[in-house]
Amino acid sequence: MKSLCVFMCLLTAVLVPACGSKIDESSACLPGLSQCGDACVDLQTNPAHCGGCGSVCSDGFLCLAGSCQSTCGAGLSDCGGSCVDTNSNPAHCGGCGSVCADGGVCQAGSCQATCGAGLSNCGGACVDTNTNLDHCGLCDQSCRVQNGLSSCTGGICSFISCNAPWDDCDQVVATGCETRTDMDPGHCGACGQACLPGESCAGGECRKETNELPAERAVEPLVISGENFPALAGLPVDEIFVFRFDGAGGWQQIPHQVDERRSTTLWDGATCPIGCELRYVFDGDSEGNGLDEDDELVLLASDLGAESLAEPPAGTDGEGYRIRVELPELGVIGYAYVFASSSLAKNYGPAQVSYTRTVQAASDEDTEVITPFYRIHYRHLWVMDVFEVSAFAGGDGVDLIDRWKARAYTRDAAGETEDVYGMCGFSDTNSPWGDHIYLGHIDGPVRAIRGIQGACSWSNLTRYNFFYPGRMDKIINLRGHSFSASMGGLWLYWDFSEAAAPLNYYSSLTPNGSILDGVEDPNFPNGDVGSAIEESWSQVDSQHGGMAFAFRETIDVPGPLKGFIWDDADYDDGTGKEPGTIGGIGHHLLYVASTDPLWNKPPAQVSFTVWPLPANTSEQGANYAATLSAPLQWSVSAF
Repeated sequence: MKSLCVFMCLLTAVLVPACGSKIDESSACLPGLSQCGDACVDLQTNPAHCGGCGSVCSDGFLCLAGSCQSTCGAGLSDCGGSCVDTNSNPAHCGGCGSVCADGGVCQAGSCQATCGAGLSNCGGACVDTNTNLDHCGLCDQSCRVQNGLSSCTGGICSFISCNAPWDDCDQVVATGCETRTDMDPGHCGACGQACLPGESCAGGECRKETNELPAERAVEPLVISGENFPALAGLPVDEIFVFRFDGAGGWQQIPHQVDERRSTTLWDGATCPIGCELRYVFDGDSEGNGLDEDDELVLLASDLGAESLAEPPAGTDGEGYRIRVELPELGVIGYAYVFASSSLAKNYGPAQVSYTRTVQAASDEDTEVITPFYRIHYRHLWVMDVFEVSAFAGGDGVDLIDRWKARAYTRDAAGETEDVYGMCGFSDTNSPWGDHIYLGHIDGPVRAIRGIQGACSWSNLTRYNFFYPGRMDKIINLRGHSFSASMGGLWLYWDFSEAAAPLNYYSSLTPNGSILDGVEDPNFPNGDVGSAIEESWSQVDSQHGGMAFAFRETIDVPGPLKGFIWDDADYDDGTGKEPGTIGGIGHHLLYVASTDPLWNKPPAQVSFTVWPLPANTSEQGANYAATLSAPLQWSVSAF
């Protein structure tokens, strides 16, 4: 606590060396005012010099007790950005801009010729110097403490306390409560409690710096629904901006996008909820109602910055939001800030994902997805036939896959294959039996999205691919008729390229690993692996790059799922660029009960995530899969 001696030094404006005051003897300003350039200003109330010369409050903010605030305190009014007492201020007597005539004074909000008994004329204001914080004991002797509370009793100042999380760590009167102990690494949690080198202070606790994200976390996206930003509801989504704070570098925009979603019927005449799906608004269309609760704001963990105490970025409008991101084992990862602006332009560099699609004959297409980490190619609605790991990500651009394969009933060409899906003849897209619909795509700076509906008689199945810079997610909503174990089942698996072989293979189902080279490993015979599973991970690596995979049953599948492997270069399953099967790792759904909305059945859902890996990466698949079971934790608060 500041001593009474120290406060009296300030009040009397007399240099008393024993008190240790730092009064500037060269100042020509009256007590309570500071010289900023050629002007004498009150740093406690002036919005152009709030708390210090040149410290300007942003539009819509006021200066109160040397700190920019969104509203004035009790008993004060906002008059042109300054918080004033209209009961005593002669320039705003009774109301902002109501000026008393020369020689007049303001008392109880009314201009008078003289002050009443017991009141003093302090610059035209009638005040009780026994109790007035701005004129305590004598005119122009202020008791106010920046970021703190004080009182004036009997004409004597008393310091009460600092406003949390501020504290008086330098014990200098002029600076008031100058230190935020919730984020100052030199005074973290309390004055003098310093963090160790390499630690930052967040929430009054010392934590490791936020720039040490492991590789699997650095590529993790943050997807936050619009319901977390109520003050932005209805705002056009292109007027939403996301910033990071970079210390001395100040505010910087970071890549982000808002993807709109709306409830959509699966076929004409379908009724909700069973016949509807919350679907993305594709191909540059707009939902037309601005940001709503089910739209998604997307950004990347690698773009987070530090916590900010600064005023909102120039050009932003109204209330903003702080996103705090953390993990129990790492502490605070970082922060991002969301603001609205009707005047700013997006300014965060080039997009990190590129999606280009050219439609060819029938259901064929030439679609390419390129990020700094990988390149993917599609030649058909269901056919992904290229996955390359870039040099940036530690690969050499060699195609690692023959293709991703999907089979029903049998695994050879006699069954339904990924080539067949989309060409089964059910082409009426307005019918409940409609098939192979390309729903559309989104090509954003942070992610691209690709939507497909239909797989032959499972015409209401939908599949969405999400392409982030450092990973790809795939969600399949299984809607269709039942099939029995005698019908063979459904297989979803990766067939790797001959150019990539041999590949080291690790998985949660084969803990000791194996080699994928087209020759069956006697320790892991071809076929189903393990018992029924709900989630699993796997990984392949080679001299050309690698891939980590995670599988999850996100909505219960009414049938047993097993792991699967078929490493046999002599087995030709009928599709792909090359004969034979290298690896053939994936999953086998043995049978399934009906999930068809036509029969009022809810869908099942499975999801797959793929990460590109550097060449010759040791076993890391479990670490990557853990980002799905224990994702980054975020919270949103008003800023």
